[in-house]
Amino acid sequence: MPLLKLCPRCGCTMESTRKLCVECQQADDRRRNAKRRESGRTTAAWQRLRFAALRRDSYACQRCGQTGTRHTLTVHLRPELRGNHRIAALDDLTTLCRSCHGSVDAPRAHTGMTPSPLRAASHAPRPRFSRSTLSAF
Repeated sequence: MPLLKLCPRCGCTMESTRKLCVECQQADDRRRNAKRRESGRTTAAWQRLRFAALRRDSYACQRCGQTGTRHTLTVHLRPELRGNHRIAALDDLTTLCRSCHGSVDAPRAHTGMTPSPLRAASHAPRPRFSRSTLSAF
């Protein structure tokens, strides 16, 4: 029998391996999906614009230079647009790795204020190791 704990949202019992009970997780998923649709992040036009920004920036973070794929990089929307992806233009987008995107977006997310302009990255890009390099250790 799995261990049980209380859901932090509604207080019902749930498996200890989950963060939320099934009902609360489904409600949270519905809220997130509605927000994505409302902001325009699910439109084909946004996806085309996002890939154009990734190609323009050569799939590299514009703060730290880390290269990646469409799955490891995010496209940061200028804060002045307030998350409205429908009105974005290519000049409004910046390719960032997840770490840099988090540090650029954190002030806005926590205080509601607009973040300062993009500064130099506070972290170095992660080193890439090949199998031959790792076998030397």
